[in-house]
Amino acid sequence: NATFGNAVELIVSIVALRDGQIEVVQSSMLGSILSNLLLVMGMCFLFGGLVHRGTNHNGSEQVFSAAVAQTTCSLMTLSSASLVLPAALYAVMDHNGSNAKRESILVFSRGTAIILLLLYVLYLIFQLRTHSNLFDPESQADTSAAAADDDDTTQTPEIEAAAPAHQQPAMGPIAALAVLVVTTVLVAICADYLVGSIDDIVASTNMSKAFIGLILLPIVGNAAEHVTAV
Repeated sequence: NATFGNAVELIVSIVALRDGQIEVVQSSMLGSILSNLLLVMGMCFLFGGLVHRGTNHNGSEQVFSAAVAQTTCSLMTLSSASLVLPAALYAVMDHNGSNAKRESILVFSRGTAIILLLLYVLYLIFQLRTHSNLFDPESQADTSAAAADDDDTTQTPEIEAAAPAHQQPAMGPIAALAVLVVTTVLVAICADYLVGSIDDIVASTNMSKAFIGLILLPIVGNAAEHVTAV
């Protein structure tokens, strides 16, 4: 979900880079991080509390996996460092007529990008192969139930009703792949028109490109991921 949920944002960024909209891409990257940390997580807390509050305000308490949270926080720290270090190096470096220094920053930035891609591949292996039980909702539910038994607590009907049930896939892998390919093509076409209209929007509405990249594009690009998370 995280990989294909960001397909819209990835396509928009590629089209924007092709058109030279570097400021929009930079703002969109930062806006996507802030949107996921603040908007999506806040909406999940809000709607999760409303759903699990129960009929007599004695609903269940929302829980999360500590191992998954630690893993994602570590990845977030590495990602933040990869954004900060090249910017800090550029800020402290002397730029008096030296293209070699600019090239060194470019090489450093590309190196961090490659490292981030490798870390993401390793994270997928960690999630899907070596430690898939940590990300399995049923295993997490069993762990929560075992912890509740150790604490000599009893589950209320609201908590039992809130337990996730096993769902059968509504679409086969071939049909899902076909829908994904068609959707990607349509998104690429729409992204071309979207990026091409940024300059006209800035000129007609007096909105800055930073605002479009920081606020509007992350919300639109991550709409599917936001809805899935909530």
